[in-house]
Amino acid sequence: MNQLRTQIQAMLNRCADGRAPALRRSRRPEFLYAADLPLSSSPEAVDQFLSLAREEGWKTETADGWVYLDRPVIRPPENGFSGPYGPEAACCLSLIRRHGNKAEDPEHSAERSLVKAGEEGSREYERVCGILHAQWAEALRNGEMIPDVDPGFFGEESEC
Repeated sequence: MNQLRTQIQAMLNRCADGRAPALRRSRRPEFLYAADLPLSSSPEAVDQFLSLAREEGWKTETADGWVYLDRPVIRPPENGFSGPYGPEAACCLSLIRRHGNKAEDPEHSAERSLVKAGEEGSREYERVCGILHAQWAEALRNGEMIPDVDPGFFGEESEC
């Protein structure tokens, strides 16, 4: 379990007062995780969790019996995906190394996609890298900038 999931799980364990809530990758692209805490615990427990999560820097939204959680991921999380990295990841790393003029991505959507894919394993990670590679190559062909993603997401030592 990566450090982000570990942190959320600890907060859920601290606040839940019913059955253990499910914690999964969010199907919504703008969030990393989702927990069904509102379906398994009291409103007081949900309020306690939301307060604690926000104190820890998580953006939260509650809808349809789920708490959605997100936070900017700038570097690969500890205990996250550690390889093996395939050819698409190598292509992403090559683009990042070769193109110094990078765009700010305040949403960190590439990083969010990579964290989620890393939890699923090598095949999904490579699939997401392929999507990013195609998007970035097209952006560069059109004279646009690519996002400033930490090379650690592609197997190189992470920048600090």
